[in-house]
Amino acid sequence: MLPGVVWGKSEEEAGCLAKELGIPFHTSRSDDVLLHQDVDLVCIYIPPSMTRQIAVKALGIGKNVLCEKAATAVDSFKMVTAARYYPQLLSIMGNTLRFLPAFAAMRSCWWRDMLARCRRTVGGGPEVKEMTLPHLQGLSSMVKALRESFQAHEERRSWARGPVAMAPTFEDGLYVQTVVEAVKRSSCSGEWECVEIMSQEPDPNHNLCEALQRNKN
Repeated sequence: MLPGVVWGKSEEEAGCLAKELGIPFHTSRSDDVLLHQDVDLVCIYIPPSMTRQIAVKALGIGKNVLCEKAATAVDSFKMVTAARYYPQLLSIMGNTLRFLPAFAAMRSCWWRDMLARCRRTVGGGPEVKEMTLPHLQGLSSMVKALRESFQAHEERRSWARGPVAMAPTFEDGLYVQTVVEAVKRSSCSGEWECVEIMSQEPDPNHNLCEALQRNKN
């Protein structure tokens, strides 16, 4: 079995990373990864605008998924819907800090209340080129947890929930994205915004229908 498959934006980028990691197979086509018979877990660390498309497709093909945040709450909801449709597959967010002992000890949801009370957004700082030590330690712990989760079952794509119980789910990702978007709206309007978790996908023609109705009036 191959130790892994690497995808990159270009063949050169994928080849350099594969060589560095000692992985024999690399590609610039995402479908080559998703359809590879020896790929059981797809780790998605790409721009948020592409995350939903790859994550939903991977679950539909029967692959377990570990990914970063989606671009919007709507994208997050589509990922949640796919995860619910394939509950036998692993679908978690790649928040490495969740796997640190210090974070594992703080399992209360006080931070959710704190986020919901925030009205201002924090400006983005300079791009971080290297992972901080806590993130590296969390990443190491997360990889170990994933290994334990899959080694607990003989069947290749089966996994045990225990080792990855601290990982945030796609539902958690939807909640966080919803809060972030509410904070942004509040920052623009200067008013309090309700944090309402999406329960169904919005009608893409809703704004068009409203505009047509206004024109009739």
